[in-house]
Amino acid sequence: MALFTTTRRRACGAVLALLAATVAPAMAQRAAPLERNLPPAVSGQGGLVIGPQDLAGTTDDTPLGVNLSGINLIGPQESLSRRPAAGIRIGAIGAIDRTALEAALAPFLGQPLSRKRISDIQAAIAKTYRAAGYPFVSIVVPPQEVTGGVLVLRVVEFRTGSVRVSGAEPGTEAALSARVRATPGARISAEALEEDLVWLNRYPYRSVNGVFSPGDDLGLSTLTLEVTPQKPWQVFAGWSNTGTHTTGFDRYYAGFGAAIFGMPESFLSYQVTGSPNFWTDPGSVGTGAQQPSYYSQAARIVISTGPRQSLEIVPNYVATRQNSVGTPFAFDNTTLEIPVVYRTAVSNLVPGLFAGDLLLGASAKTVERNSYFANETVGGASADLFEMTLGWSIARPDAWGSTSLEAKLVGNPGGVLTGNSIENWVRYSAGRVTDVTYVYGAGAVSRVTRLPAGFTFVSDLSALAAGQPLPDTEQLSLGGLYATRGYTLDDGTVDTGFVWRNEVRTPTFALLTPLGVAGTHDQVSPYAFLDLSWGRLYGYDGVLGPVGRTDYSLAGLGLGVDYTLNRNLTATLVGGLALSDAIYTRAGDFTFQARIYVSY
Repeated sequence: MALFTTTRRRACGAVLALLAATVAPAMAQRAAPLERNLPPAVSGQGGLVIGPQDLAGTTDDTPLGVNLSGINLIGPQESLSRRPAAGIRIGAIGAIDRTALEAALAPFLGQPLSRKRISDIQAAIAKTYRAAGYPFVSIVVPPQEVTGGVLVLRVVEFRTGSVRVSGAEPGTEAALSARVRATPGARISAEALEEDLVWLNRYPYRSVNGVFSPGDDLGLSTLTLEVTPQKPWQVFAGWSNTGTHTTGFDRYYAGFGAAIFGMPESFLSYQVTGSPNFWTDPGSVGTGAQQPSYYSQAARIVISTGPRQSLEIVPNYVATRQNSVGTPFAFDNTTLEIPVVYRTAVSNLVPGLFAGDLLLGASAKTVERNSYFANETVGGASADLFEMTLGWSIARPDAWGSTSLEAKLVGNPGGVLTGNSIENWVRYSAGRVTDVTYVYGAGAVSRVTRLPAGFTFVSDLSALAAGQPLPDTEQLSLGGLYATRGYTLDDGTVDTGFVWRNEVRTPTFALLTPLGVAGTHDQVSPYAFLDLSWGRLYGYDGVLGPVGRTDYSLAGLGLGVDYTLNRNLTATLVGGLALSDAIYTRAGDFTFQARIYVSY
């Protein structure tokens, strides 16, 4: 009798484990994509200060009685010729592309000479230097007779005189100045200095501006690094409703950031995030059947390894509890990720090539799922991933706004970690993932364009390209506050697809200052948005039979507002109307999402 009872229990357990193995992957796939809540990436606000070229221009277009027959450019040490030659003549003005200068000046030949025309010529020369990356130049009109129609201009390209540091912590001045490429007597490369200052301002506990002023000698300019230090630590907390249907929507989080003392330019941050039942009973973490609906710990560690290079480690642990509605089944899912990325400026590898940053990385990941029937454990599965990453990022301002781009290739060679095998992933995914030797591409493009009357157009495109079913940790979620607004995070998770977000922002305005509230600086930024996304979830041969592919097309339209108060409060409120059906959200549904971030 005892043998019969034991055999029956084992048989029941095997059946329940099989049922759990088939139900759990479907739930994890459709209902609870991996929800990451990483510490915010913060940075300083400084940069290179390049003012508009002051050429003492005039609008006086009164003809001076002669047509322009020649333009002669002379350097700082050259004297005026008694009989300047016609045509375009370029003297010892330094290393500048003479073809570009000639092309800029040629249209002025034959035109009536006027004071305004002289100003236009000066501006054309300054623009050529600025386009070449050397904006610090003086163009003056020396005393001369222009009755012959030839205009002579003296061009002085400024060079670095000395580098000074102002406002920095005592003892750090030499280290700061060593991180900028400004050699005394050398040309002033705006691209090099802008890149140096971008890297310096990635350290969040100070701001660094580069300001030039006249030097002690003719043609020399002094670079001053103006440093505004801040306290070397930060604490923060907040709330959002960016969760999922099966783990709840409310998320409360808290964390801190701090400089790593003894390691210049290095810092770390940490954030813990949980659903309400985590914060009311934190001791329930790891208890299996009583696990909180959502719980995560994440950190960001940035270690400077030299000028314009760093090592970034972002460990992330996520645990969720999902209850299968209408059944006695429940599932615990845990994910541990440890990505390590080395970032270096391309100009460190190829001097003079200011083409953004190169990223090299590796990542180890572990996923585990345990299944429960009536709060009793009936089975589980686990798997590992080991991936290598090659990426590139760049950001560029222009006359109308700015553009940033990041692209990467991610590859899994298979093996390295014990669970990074076909057998583990077939079991964990119930047959959905059958190949762990893959390569996929991912990228993001962001464009900010200034419009008339203070309006701004912001467009962000992110994409994932893969030719096979990907592990859960690698998929793209199409909906949510940070994807297609008007939908939730679990409204569609795909193996390949894109999200295109578009905003038109009104001019910002203050809310408290007009009310007479002193000592505050706040900003309100309203906007309207239209988001579009598409994705494909590949089909596969599951344990219960073939599962066909699924395509998703999402479109959300709505309004939002961002609010900041000093450096202590950031709030976002979005209301979006769904224009198409998704897993949970139907066309015509209206979704409100919000996030509040408080820091000190």
